[in-house]
Formats: sequence, C-alpha cells, structure tokens
Amino acid sequence: MFFSILHFIFGYVSINAEDGFNERFINLCTAAGIPLWNIKKYDNTLTACTTARGYLKIREPARKSGVKVRMTRKKGLPFFINRNRSRVGILIGIAVSFAILAVLSGYIWVIDVEGNESISDSEIISAFEENGLKIGCRASKINKVELQINSLAQLSDISWASVNIDGCTAVIEVHEATDKPDIEERRGTGNIIASKDGQVEIIEPYRGSAAVKPGATVTEGTLLISGASETRTQSAVFTDADGYVVAETNIDIVAAQGLIRNEAVPSVKKVYYISILGRIIPLGKKPDCDMCFVSSKMMEIGDTTLPFGIICNTCTDFTPESQKLSAPEARLTAMNSFALASYNDTLHAQIISYDATVSENSFGETVCGKYFCYENIAAYSPFSIEEIDNQSQETDSE
Repeated sequence: MFFSILHFIFGYVSINAEDGFNERFINLCTAAGIPLWNIKKYDNTLTACTTARGYLKIREPARKSGVKVRMTRKKGLPFFINRNRSRVGILIGIAVSFAILAVLSGYIWVIDVEGNESISDSEIISAFEENGLKIGCRASKINKVELQINSLAQLSDISWASVNIDGCTAVIEVHEATDKPDIEERRGTGNIIASKDGQVEIIEPYRGSAAVKPGATVTEGTLLISGASETRTQSAVFTDADGYVVAETNIDIVAAQGLIRNEAVPSVKKVYYISILGRIIPLGKKPDCDMCFVSSKMMEIGDTTLPFGIICNTCTDFTPESQKLSAPEARLTAMNSFALASYNDTLHAQIISYDATVSENSFGETVCGKYFCYENIAAYSPFSIEEIDNQSQETDSE
C-alpha cells in the first residue's frame, strides 16, 4: 500500500517488451538501477511497470537484449498534472478542497456515547454541550479535565465519564451510578379521611385503627382510619395512618355543546436552515407563530450522521373561526365530550352501573350522566399541633 502511494505520487509507466531475450533484459535493467515490478510474461511478450525516470534509461538495456520496448500507459500525479495543465481551475479546486478538509479535520463532526443504558444519549450530549463539547468546536481547544468535572456535576446518575477524541469524532464513555435502595417514605403522623361522600364497603387499615365499619355512610372529611391509639399505660401514641377504603360512590358528569362552535383554523409556513458543523444559516425569516415543529435531514455515511444537512421549521398559526352546527352535529359533539369526560373521571373506579340522558334546549345539546362506582376514598390528613395537644390532654385527664 505504501509503495503504491509513492508510485502514484512520483508517476510510473506500463511497458511491453517483445522479442529478444526477456531474462537478459530484466538482468540488465536491474544492473542499471531501473526498477521493474508487476512483471508478467505471455509467450514472447513481457509486461511490467517502471518509474518515469527509469523509462528514460531503459533504451540501452533493451538494445543490448534485443527486445522492443513500448510504453502502454502513463499513471500517477505528474502525468495527471501535465494532462490538465491548461485546466488551472480544476487544479485550484482540488487544492482548495484539500485545504478545506485539512482545516475541517481540526473540528468535531460526530459525538458518540458509550456505556449508558438507562440514560439517553441526548441527555448526556446536552450536558457536555453546555460545557463546551459540541459539534463544530475545535478539538484543540477542549479542556478534557474541566469538561468532565463540570458535566459530571450536571449528571447525577453518572458516576464516571471520559472524553476521547479520535480525529473528528468525540467519544463520551460513561459509567452509570448504582441505584440507591428504595426507602419507604414516611409522611409523619396523621389520619386517613374520606375524600368524598359514599358508603363504605371495604376498610383495610395498614397502620392505625379503623374508625368506621363496612356499611357506614360517610361524608367528605369523615375520619376513616385513626393514627392515634392508646397504650396500656393510657398514653397517646401517634402514627402515620395508612390503609385502603373502598366505598360505593356517585360520579356526575355533564357535557354540553351549543349550536355555535369555535374552531381554530391552522395556517402553516415552512422555514428552512442549512446546518454546517453546528452553525445554523437561515434561508428565510422565521415568523411569530403559536406552534413550531422542527425536523432535520442530515447527511449520513453508513451509521454515522455527519454535521451537514437541512433543518425545517414548520410554523403553525391558529385563527379562531365560528361554525354553526345543526342539532344532530351538536348532539354528536356533546356525546363525544361526555364519553371523553367519562373515561377520565372513572379511570380510577370500578363502574357498577350508570345512567345517561340527552336533552335539547335553546342553547344546544346537553348530556347528563350518573355513574355508580366502587372507588378508594382514602385520603391522608396530617395531624395538626392543636389536634395532638387536645388528644394528649384527653388521655391525661382520663
């Protein structure tokens, strides 16, 4: 490979040697210091390659060995320059291209991440970008030690990180931190109360003591599981009450739709940008808009994405417009709204039965529904200092 590059730089020629004594011709060339390679013999014809300077000295060995030497092809950089000496622009373009590649080779083109499993590449790259490692920065200006320390301070889930630069590629190697064991969160001392009205069906205290029995009707705020208990010495003990309380409850849902509906009509405009080594060059003015979606198409070589491409900003503006609905359209819209509200409001409950009615009035269409459900109504309520003092005094007085 190395000699092939040298031969291309200095130029070489392919020759045919016919008749005469081929072996004597090779020996005379070797004695005269004329290099020959890729030697092949077909019948009485010899083919080989030699340097441009060697070809100028090959006439004497050919005469002494009685062979006829003919040049068949010229290859290499000197012959290419000689053929295109009248096309100065091409040569200048090639020289400029090599100069640009030489300059760009000092910049970071690609950033890869290795060693991460639960943390995304984008999160790690974003932290390093804030500290100076970004596409388009000069590799020689990166302070690896400072970069690693500052980036690790922003990534709490990373225990170790290292940056290795190989040409135009920066590879971030990371080790993720070991997860801490889950510790049960203690909320302090308090009671479990009812979050809404209902009839208790199941009550299971995990901590504390039940204050009601199954079948009891409770209202919002009623004590369900008490976090206060009395010891054998008649002193008060306060705990973090916890438990599961299922009650039969009602969920009322109303959805209405008038005969006039306001709609937001979108208008879309696209603005394109050119991305070159992290530099963004706009090809138009970005308008003020309600919503913007950014998409990009970057150049790729295999699995490697290069920092050259097109970025498209899709800008969308919404203009409000009023639309008159017929009675069936208003009813259908109201029913769709009712169905969505029912799904969201009863997602946490087990439905026993339900009843829904549709009514028409001058406003439009209205859908009313009542769901009979089982749901967990347990809600945590911390003790106040006043409650603790009162219960302690009651215990002492007894």
